[in-house]
Amino acid sequence: MPALRVLQVAHGWPPERIGGVELYVRALHTALRGRGVESTVFHAASQPEDRPHRRAVVGPHPAPKRYRETLVRRSIEARFRDWLARHQPDVVHLHHLTHLSLGLPRVAAECGAVVSMTLHDYWLPCARGQLVDRRLERCPGPATARCAACISGQLALGPGTAALGRLSARLPAGWRARAREALPTRADAMQAAARERQQLIAAAVARIARFSSPSRSLAARMAALGIGAGRTDVMDLPLVHPVEPSPPPGEGPVRFLFLGSLIPTKGPQLLLEAFARLPAGAATLHIAGPAPALDLDPDFARRITARARQLPGVSIEPAFPPGQVQRRLDDADVLVVPSLWEENSPLVVREATAAGLRICASERGGIGELDPDARLFEPSAPGALLMALAAELRAGRGRRPPIRWEQPAEHAGRLLSWYHRLVREHRRHR
Repeated sequence: MPALRVLQVAHGWPPERIGGVELYVRALHTALRGRGVESTVFHAASQPEDRPHRRAVVGPHPAPKRYRETLVRRSIEARFRDWLARHQPDVVHLHHLTHLSLGLPRVAAECGAVVSMTLHDYWLPCARGQLVDRRLERCPGPATARCAACISGQLALGPGTAALGRLSARLPAGWRARAREALPTRADAMQAAARERQQLIAAAVARIARFSSPSRSLAARMAALGIGAGRTDVMDLPLVHPVEPSPPPGEGPVRFLFLGSLIPTKGPQLLLEAFARLPAGAATLHIAGPAPALDLDPDFARRITARARQLPGVSIEPAFPPGQVQRRLDDADVLVVPSLWEENSPLVVREATAAGLRICASERGGIGELDPDARLFEPSAPGALLMALAAELRAGRGRRPPIRWEQPAEHAGRLLSWYHRLVREHRRHR
């Protein structure tokens, strides 16, 4: 029986991008090849690259003249079609299409592959990916007027605004953001762009035979939004790097830990203000994570860093290399995840529970599915995070029994069974 051929598609690759999706795709690719699967990868990057089992194409679009060009890239589709012809995969496993092209599912289906997709966030129904609007309020779902308001900062609605965007790119980050917001944009043009995105998403989703979701929460939310209803399987994700149980804690203040991007939807601003109201000396807080550039608020990470340095007991560090999380976990008692968006199934929660840390997290999304003992709170409720932190102070130092998670090789075996089922169904249908 010939080896199964699988093509993974993602919006980045380590070390250039080290988010949970990219780390998972790399671990899965390695594990599948270890099981004899002919796994290849097609992904976006800042520079093109061709290797025997991996092709990188340039994304995002370097100079879009219209909004559509950020969503449909014929040049990328052509390189994808060439990669498909070279490797002839049985399964194309999509993970993310941002910075690529919404035409990739169609191209894969036309080449005879069965098309699957793992849902990692809300990018399909939401241009911002998190179902949170520009005011950091939860969005009920896509609608032309709402989506138009969220993409109003786009400078690629037409050739004229695209030219203004190229001029504004020479400004410092803060002024560039203000210039984008101040540019006059026609409501009808924005709504037309929003409708076009919804149509392109619908066409792409129609080509996907089966979805997987790491959480029941995400699967149900997406089904309610018309994506994957009746064709989504809930499948957990593995640990992408080994994590050992942390040693028993000693005496001293309770140690809180925040691991994540310094962006508003991750809630570091909420955590700092709640921590500032705890009794002096009762706890410490360590923050670690990347500080990505934000068009809407380019000074956010700088303000968070400055505020952290003002508070006694708070330390902060930039992003650290993947696989080096153990020391941070060993130096903590409680992982805090104060996200404003509906988290799917965060890798960091798996790592923390594998080490035996307690979890204090937003009740939004799927975090509660990972740890039924997590202390959950509603991040928008006044004082809710402060009360949760205070409860952890009363619990004192200490950890919980570690949770054992699948390793990549185990996960690849389970996913391989899923692939074979999809291929059998695909061939029977044809």
